Amino acid sequence: MLLTVLVYGYLTNTYSSQKLKEQVRQNIYFIWLSGMKTLDQNTINLFRGEKLSDILKQIFSQIVLLLAEEGIVSLKEALFTDGTKIESVADRYTFIWGQR
Repeated sequence: MLLTVLVYGYLTNTYSSQKLKEQVRQNIYFIWLSGMKTLDQNTINLFRGEKLSDILKQIFSQIVLLLAEEGIVSLKEALFTDGTKIESVADRYTFIWGQR
């Protein structure tokens, strides 16, 4: 249960144990993942520090591979740029050209 809460927390950019504790009490998704149990931030820190310190990177790589197998994400490298140029209003020549 703690692992699912941590993984979902990381996916939603919630990293601190204090914020995870608040999410488990307020957010319906976290409440469902925790089985309607409240968590203490010390419990989260102990679990993250003692149980997951060595294998957390392996767990996340397995999750990414599982998502790739299901076709949810792609592992192909791609770089997309649109080439848009936007002129800055604070350009150093704006004052000079504005007067002319």
